[in-house]
Amino acid sequence: GAAFGGDEQLTIAQALRKFDFSGAKARLVASTPGYHSGADLHSFGANRVAALLANEGDAAAQKPTDKIYCQFSSLSSPTKPLAVLKAAFHAPKRLCPSPPEVDLSIVWPTAAEVCASVEGYGAGGALPSAQKNVDKAPREMLCRWTKDGSSDFVTARRRAMPHIKTWTRVSGDGSTVRWSVLTSANLSGGAWGNVRDGGRTLFIMHWELGVLVTPSILGAPLRTTQGSEGAIVPLPFPCPPRPYAQGDVPFSWEARYETPDRWGKHGTR
Repeated sequence: GAAFGGDEQLTIAQALRKFDFSGAKARLVASTPGYHSGADLHSFGANRVAALLANEGDAAAQKPTDKIYCQFSSLSSPTKPLAVLKAAFHAPKRLCPSPPEVDLSIVWPTAAEVCASVEGYGAGGALPSAQKNVDKAPREMLCRWTKDGSSDFVTARRRAMPHIKTWTRVSGDGSTVRWSVLTSANLSGGAWGNVRDGGRTLFIMHWELGVLVTPSILGAPLRTTQGSEGAIVPLPFPCPPRPYAQGDVPFSWEARYETPDRWGKHGTR
């Protein structure tokens, strides 16, 4: 772009300094490999989210009818990271008065949704999902990627399988966003951190980067594309999403399915 001249060689830090970020209102959420404790305990990963929500999460405005939707594109063993994230998303009491505790839901495509996508089962190549990890995902938490009657923005994306990762607290009717994280981090302890030493250390294995927004941070109410008032947080799935029904099968990139996709394939591999 115009900010870079000729064959100028720059480090990433030097290149970023050429841009004015003073108008950016979101908060950065980074993950950095290492053991984080002491002054850095709440600087990265899940603990960074907890600290931000404690200070700017508008806990008083959150309702017990809210839902937290975890939408990602790689499904590792879910049990431990879900527990770490649930604690972080409710801003531990040692940081602030906790908001009403609500359940987490997982937005994960069904095998039929992947089959019907533009790429068919080939889209599953960007949805890493060992069958053993898919089997561990609590059935009651699973929600579909698509639903009839969504906004035009969401409907236009129903046949494109997700690589985006969003973690969002939404009102029960799916219209109002309490807070939202857009990040590179999938559902894994390596990305968000594993708690060690009774909570005194957070061990992270991955480099990740994301942003968190809340009404306090932006200075305005937040809404989904299906809401009517506030700044739009363009979540790519319907809110509220449709829970898995009887017969819905969560997609695994290791599985072979009876129904062929448009290319005649019965699975990703």
